[in-house]
Parts: sequence; C-alpha cells; structure tokens
Amino acid sequence: MAPVKDNTYMYLANAVNEDSISLENKLTMIEQGCQGTSLTSKQVLQLVGIAIRSQKDGIQRYKKILAALAAIMRMLGRTRTAPDNKLLNGHEYVEMGDGLKWATCNVGAEKPEDDGTLFRWGDVVEGQDTSWSTYKWGPASNLTKYNAQGTCGVVDNKFVLDPSDDAASVNWGSTWRTPTKEELMVLTDKSKFNWAWDSTLKGYWVISKIAGFEGNKIFFPAHSVYTSNGIREATAHYWSSSVYKESCNHVYLLNILESSYRVDHNLRCYLMYVRPVSF
Repeated sequence: MAPVKDNTYMYLANAVNEDSISLENKLTMIEQGCQGTSLTSKQVLQLVGIAIRSQKDGIQRYKKILAALAAIMRMLGRTRTAPDNKLLNGHEYVEMGDGLKWATCNVGAEKPEDDGTLFRWGDVVEGQDTSWSTYKWGPASNLTKYNAQGTCGVVDNKFVLDPSDDAASVNWGSTWRTPTKEELMVLTDKSKFNWAWDSTLKGYWVISKIAGFEGNKIFFPAHSVYTSNGIREATAHYWSSSVYKESCNHVYLLNILESSYRVDHNLRCYLMYVRPVSF
C-alpha cells in the first residue's frame, strides 16, 4: 500500500490542479506551503509537475519551464547536501554507505557551508586559544587524561574520547559523537573530494563511492590561507576522537587541503572543527 501523504501535500495538490490559476501563482503557493512543513523534495517535485500539467496552454512556453525549475531550486536550496535528509535529535544527516550517519553540518553551524565552533581536542566548549597553559587536560608535559606515556603525565591508557569530553556528544546529545581515526580513513578511502570555491560555497563536497550510496554527499567548509611563499591554499581540519599513540601530545584529525586530503595528526591543544557521526 502506498504511503498516505500529509494534509499539506493533499491541500496543495488540489489547489495547484486548478486550471484557472496561473502557473506563477501556483509556484508561489507551493513555495509558501513548504515553509515550516515536512514536505519532502519528491513531494515538491510532484506538486510542480501537477501545476505545469494542469495549465490550459500546456508546457510549450519555454519561460514557464525555466520559472518552474527556478522555483524548484529555491525550494530545495535548504537541502543541497542531499534530497530528503533525515533527522537525528534535530540534526540532519546523510548515509554514506559506511554504516554511519554523517551530519550535514559542523557542531555550532546552522547550515552546511557555515564553519561552526572551534574546539580544542577533548573539550566541549568553544576554544579561545591554543596555549598549553590553558588546555583542559594539562600542559604537554603533565597530561591528566588520555595518555599512555609516563613521561607525559598521568597514565590512563585511554585512546578514544569519553562521551563527556566529546564536543559532538555533549552539544548535540542522543548518539552523536566525533568520528574515530578509522572512520575518517574509511570516509577518505570510499569517497571522492570535489573542491568548490565560489561566492556561496568554499570547501569540499565529499561524495560517496560505495555501491548503493553513490552520489550521497556532505559538505566540509574550508578557509583560504596563504603559505610562506605567498601561494593561496585552502584548508579544512576536523578532529577525530582518537589519540595518536606514538606521541602523547598528538591526536588524529582529517586534514583537507585544496590539492590533497588525508587522516593526519597534530597537537591536541589546537583549534579545529567537529563533524558528528552516529550509528
């Protein structure tokens, strides 16, 4: 049995099927009806199709077709990472085929293209500086948590963030968390990274290559910086939840440059973004 569409869809379907209403007015009705409703992208496309087919003069006018396409783009602009994104505890996610739900936004961001909040690793509030003297888990020579080397402080042999120290878990709740090193490695191995830099998007589309999920994508915003030789380079850095065992002061992260991307490691007192995942 086909699923029953909600009342908003049925109301709009009947309204835009009236041949006495102009196509422009029908598109306006659809656009207004999308505000604050649960209409899916598929339902919006169906409504636009009904509106066009019901016109007395059909679809022979090229300008009307362009107007319909423009309306679709306006209405779907809020979900440009993927159609019909699902929600977990109020946050959109995309399934990339690796068994995880990947959030479409960084912690602290309202839209995929927004930067969000910068955190120091193992802290759940916005970071203010990169000094070891103010780092939550102690100076580099006397760490109080997440350490396996006696020369660096208290040894607890913890190699993955506890939920209480995870910016994704604390700020987003539910089962959201920061991805592990291994999960970031799967993402880089099973996806293609497309560079985007224009007036509205600055960053990287990460597009799944996994069978059955091809084309599913998430966006990682980036920043333009200048290297020591004056060449512009765009960068994006995202924490993992995993400690780099070979150095007590380092943890793993996703390091994306304009020309390359890899899972790398760096000092845990630095400021970086968090992209949540969940099972």
